[in-house]
Amino acid sequence: MPPIPIKRREVLLKQITAANRLDLVKTLLTARGHIEDRMMRAARNKTFATVRRIREGIYKDIQTEYVALQGNLDEWTKRSIRKTAKVFHGLSVEDLNLMDGDKAVIGFTKFSKKHLDDYFSRIHPFNAEKMAAVNVQMNPQLTRMLDTDVRALQRATVEAFREAQVAGMTSQERYKLLQGKVMDYADNPQSWAFIDRTGKKWSKGNYFNMLNRTVSANVARDSYNDTLISEDRDLVQIIGGVGSNSNEGCRAYDGRVVSLTGNTAGFPTLQDYIDAGGFHPNCVHTTVYVSDKFERGQRLIAEQEGEPKPVIEKPVSIAKTSTKKADAPNTNNQAPISKTEPKPEINKKNKQDSVEKTNKALANKETELAKVTNISSQRYIDEDVVDEKRKNKDYDVMVSPTFNIDGDPVRVILDGHHSMRAAELDGVKPVYIEQSTRESDKIALLEKGDIESFLESTWMDSDWYNVSTGKDYF
Repeated sequence: MPPIPIKRREVLLKQITAANRLDLVKTLLTARGHIEDRMMRAARNKTFATVRRIREGIYKDIQTEYVALQGNLDEWTKRSIRKTAKVFHGLSVEDLNLMDGDKAVIGFTKFSKKHLDDYFSRIHPFNAEKMAAVNVQMNPQLTRMLDTDVRALQRATVEAFREAQVAGMTSQERYKLLQGKVMDYADNPQSWAFIDRTGKKWSKGNYFNMLNRTVSANVARDSYNDTLISEDRDLVQIIGGVGSNSNEGCRAYDGRVVSLTGNTAGFPTLQDYIDAGGFHPNCVHTTVYVSDKFERGQRLIAEQEGEPKPVIEKPVSIAKTSTKKADAPNTNNQAPISKTEPKPEINKKNKQDSVEKTNKALANKETELAKVTNISSQRYIDEDVVDEKRKNKDYDVMVSPTFNIDGDPVRVILDGHHSMRAAELDGVKPVYIEQSTRESDKIALLEKGDIESFLESTWMDSDWYNVSTGKDYF
């Protein structure tokens, strides 16, 4: 088998990701300009502060722009999928010709009709059948951006009235004050802090950058593998090597041959690798076709066929102790002790040992949590909400289960940023409450090992940052 052109794969992915990013930035800048224009109209409208109907109309206009942006993002997604799939379908065809000497039976036109709609539905399931901008459903990120903008305009209005009342301003002076506040926000909306008007400033941890990387990487991988399946090929090798950000799944499967469909007995499946944590954020691994027509492919198949699937050890968690006392099992065939009979005296030493073990386990758990970095992507704080939290002594903060990013244990602040701020001001510790799929369906993404999609779904209004230090995390 000829040498595997791994570097070519890396170069192609970087090139297509950069091309998709340029297209995305253009789409975003157009939308930002429209939204800022709507805000400037509000600033110039003398009745904005005094007529509720006018304010609600402006808010609705801004919402219309975000709905249009969602439609344009869906169109961008379709364009990116097509461009990426065409490149990596071509790469798969090249590998077939290189390793088997065969030409692909299914061309890209036929391949795209079969697969591209499916790729889109995986990325935007709620808009798969709603491509017209007037009908699309906004994703949570755009909804948060819209809410941030509307809240900022509402706050500007309230602040202007308060300051004007304290200073005894005339209605004209109040209008000028509000106009300045709205224009200041429109000049640099907090919801758009991740990108400047030229597109040159681009925070790498923002939602849209992650969306672009996810679309490009996932479609590149899927289109390469689906081309092989379309040509009745099933075995691929996980390649990419082991680096500092490799998890246990990556280490265990690096170099392993897997079955794309599960139809080849004696090999783990690609899904097994994904379930073990493969293709995580910033994962360097990809797949390459394994042909049984060449010596190298034959050797790989002979060496690995029938080997047991790698076993990935999951971290042991400390189980919660039930407060309900279970009845002691009757193992000596004696009659159960009557409730009216005196209970045998508990061995004090055993009881003390049990307490010490429990305390030690809890101390170990606290030590483990102390090593965990809390991260967030929300920097917006409404001080009025914080005051209310302090008044009610509400210090509850909702967090995700702990997971690893590049080998570091982290957890995401899902909700309760204002409670966390209240706790800080009151000099008390926040009460961290770990969420499960029962409270947040987004946790299911973590359980599947899809960390990148989880981070995308929980992104708020800024780069991801370390809550303790305030510094950007990535």
